[in-house]
Amino acid sequence: VNTTIDGIIVQDLGLFWLLREHFPGLKVHASTQCTTHNEGQIRFLAELGVTRVNLSRELDAPEIGALATAAHGEGVGVEVFVHGSYCISISGICFMSSAMSGNSGNRGRCSQPCRDRYQPTEAGQTYPLNLKDNSAYFDLEQLAGLGVDALKIEGRMKGAHYVHTVVDTWRRQLDGFNEGQPVDDDRA
Repeated sequence: VNTTIDGIIVQDLGLFWLLREHFPGLKVHASTQCTTHNEGQIRFLAELGVTRVNLSRELDAPEIGALATAAHGEGVGVEVFVHGSYCISISGICFMSSAMSGNSGNRGRCSQPCRDRYQPTEAGQTYPLNLKDNSAYFDLEQLAGLGVDALKIEGRMKGAHYVHTVVDTWRRQLDGFNEGQPVDDDRA
């Protein structure tokens, strides 16, 4: 492959096959939307030439550790979601944005209607679908111990200042961790 692209993220199984057949040198990552949550899926994706899997967002630490071990046995890296908006749907497979605005979240165009203000519920909730942002910032040591190879930070529909601050903070946390410093516990 004559490109400077590091890799591409794919969900479609047919596209995995086409890429393996026609672009065997291209690094292909399985999208979070593949909902990779078991060893059989990892073996299957490895056979399709996947070099990294983005594990399902719904997994807990022991599940991540077991899947990282299985993935490494197949020569596949593991990426997990560590910061940003959680989707109300399983691993981001949602049709709400598409149905409401024609912007398909499954095609990278989610308009995040789950974060919109709605008529108050009986409990007084005006944002009933809006989940809190995820942050595994203080779990870096555990994630490294589980065998996680890469971290995914979500920044869709966030301002440039927010994205810069989050990425810069994570970068400093990672650099310090790699230099043997304790994980920063500053919550500011």
